[in-house]
Amino acid sequence: MKSSPLVRFLSFGLLGGSVPCWAQFASSEHYDFFELSLEELMTITVDVSTGTSRLVKNSPSSVSVYTKDEMQRMGVETLDQLLNFVPGFQMSRTDAEGGVSVPSVRGRQSNTVGREVLVLLDGARLNDPITGGVFSQDRQITLENIQQVEIIRGPGSALYGANAFSAVINLISDRDSSNIKLRAGSHNAQEAALQWSHQWSDLSVSLFAQDYQDHGEHYPAFYDFQGQFEPTQDPIHRTDFYLQGRFKGFSAYYRLAKRTNEDFISGGAQAIDHQRIKTDNELLRVSYQHEVTDFKLLVHGEQSSSDYDTVLGLFPENPVPDPTGSPLYWTNSSQQLMVGGNIRTVEHERVGMDASWQLHPDHLLSFGGSWMKEENSLNPFQTNIDIDNLAATGQLVPTDNFALERGFYIAGVRYDLLEPGDRISKGLYLQDEWRVVENLSLTAGLRHDKYDDFGSHNSYRGGMVYSLNRHTFKLLYGEAFRAPSFAETRAGIASGGISNPDLKPEEVDTYELSWHYQRDMVQSTLTLFHNHYENLVKPVLVDDVVPGFTAFQPQNVGQDEVNGLEYELDVALSDHLLLRSGYTHIFKTIDSEPVSDNLGFFSANYHRHPLNLNLSGYYHDEVLSTENGPDGKTYLDDYWIFNASMQAEVTPEVALRMDIYNLGDVSYRTRSPQQGLEEGLPARGRTALVGVTVQL
Repeated sequence: MKSSPLVRFLSFGLLGGSVPCWAQFASSEHYDFFELSLEELMTITVDVSTGTSRLVKNSPSSVSVYTKDEMQRMGVETLDQLLNFVPGFQMSRTDAEGGVSVPSVRGRQSNTVGREVLVLLDGARLNDPITGGVFSQDRQITLENIQQVEIIRGPGSALYGANAFSAVINLISDRDSSNIKLRAGSHNAQEAALQWSHQWSDLSVSLFAQDYQDHGEHYPAFYDFQGQFEPTQDPIHRTDFYLQGRFKGFSAYYRLAKRTNEDFISGGAQAIDHQRIKTDNELLRVSYQHEVTDFKLLVHGEQSSSDYDTVLGLFPENPVPDPTGSPLYWTNSSQQLMVGGNIRTVEHERVGMDASWQLHPDHLLSFGGSWMKEENSLNPFQTNIDIDNLAATGQLVPTDNFALERGFYIAGVRYDLLEPGDRISKGLYLQDEWRVVENLSLTAGLRHDKYDDFGSHNSYRGGMVYSLNRHTFKLLYGEAFRAPSFAETRAGIASGGISNPDLKPEEVDTYELSWHYQRDMVQSTLTLFHNHYENLVKPVLVDDVVPGFTAFQPQNVGQDEVNGLEYELDVALSDHLLLRSGYTHIFKTIDSEPVSDNLGFFSANYHRHPLNLNLSGYYHDEVLSTENGPDGKTYLDDYWIFNASMQAEVTPEVALRMDIYNLGDVSYRTRSPQQGLEEGLPARGRTALVGVTVQL
């Protein structure tokens, strides 16, 4: 039976907000935690909504913003953590990609990599064309060197093109800080980070380097993997490097992000000490900005290369039931562990131009275009099966010394996950912002995208923002599409999946009505939204895709809709105490979608020099795990997770801190689609980190 989450949510007396009301207490040089008033902080501007700087309350989108200072007070380290504190977002750990967290947005979760969310870093796209998402290939994005995070809740394809479907996340790097940070804590965690910046006349340089690793939480056995019931752990290793230079109108940056996740259940597979997922991401972007009176021009180019390397357990040493005789098991009755995985490289090149022309003090015209090429290398299987012997004899025997080989053969025919390939896309957009009168503005925009593999698509947007005294009303409309990924349209059979070359882009039309109220120490926002989906994509079981094999295939299954509301309220209760929180309710969801009907979050920040204390928490309602449980539908329980962060200024240059995650050591579970994991995946318990930050 469903519980009463709204009553429990309100019982905490939560308050919330649409902008970061205490966003910049501290300067980048010192730890003055309470420098600005709430009223001043309400003037923070964002670029993600229109491509031009606008106050949050006046932007023709539903936007949430977090600044670096606020994220540090909350103890938030990665984008995965932060999104639990954004209305409409629900982050859930999954085993599909080795324990990463993936989002659902406004009651929609299309897959396990977040392919409906576009993520930008200083203007560059981070989405991976093979999966379409970010949260697998570019996992656990660090926020340590991010100055501001801007999130559009809703479609953005009229400005940004494909995959700006349910949300757009814009990460703006920090170019001014200089400090060293050291932390250590639970699970033998160790972290070191360096930020350095300097300016010589017109030349400025900033550098960031970070390394974090831990041994992971140890979990008692919770999963029966073919008769093996063993404990596991989830060690993590993250390495980041970022170098940026600016000279007059020129800018260039290089980014490196490396991740390794080991041992934890992945795709229903388990192989302790042999299971891993490694990702390496490199990105180079150059740009030039020029301004002449009322005309601004930005030209840019970027190139990225991303490697993905995974090894998973296929059969344990003594599987139960005995698979001897299966065409996918050892032919020679070996008792050796069988592993498999894949390895790939994907690259993208993109050039573009963005311009704005102030035709009149009340009229701004924006336009631009882009060209992008996405390509992938051969994406073969890798396994400890002797592939040469398999090709010659059709027999599966293990390699010597557990060596990994690439390729796979069925009846003498080689199968790879992806053949080398590419696609080219082009896009043009036009947007008009018109302030009709002092308190009324209109925005209209359109974009045309053309892909050489599935054709063209047009996206439109329109918005009206009307202000009356302390009230601001928004009426918004937006369209978006999600380009089918390489994995959906070009992949061979693997792990029960097969591609669909005839897949059409998913489409969404979104209508929003928003009311914003603001006065000296309070502001609130209520947003109602309606999403109508066309060409909805879902996995459908297909027989005999290869003789004798069945697999799930992504197919367009028609249309559906989701309706919901988001409420936010920021309040300064005193000169020392500020609260921010939000609540989301989904009135109607898509059938069988693993999303919560109710979500909530809060962050309470108290400052009295030299201390800063922050208590934050988020609530996730129960989630459908499976429709085919012993008693019909099986739900995973709802939960609250609380975090605490404490910081003390020792000197103007030195601060000590302690961050505690899952303060109550709550035992909770998140959904896995795998058979045998209907009761969900366990999450980490209480974790504590202590450290010091020294300003340079």
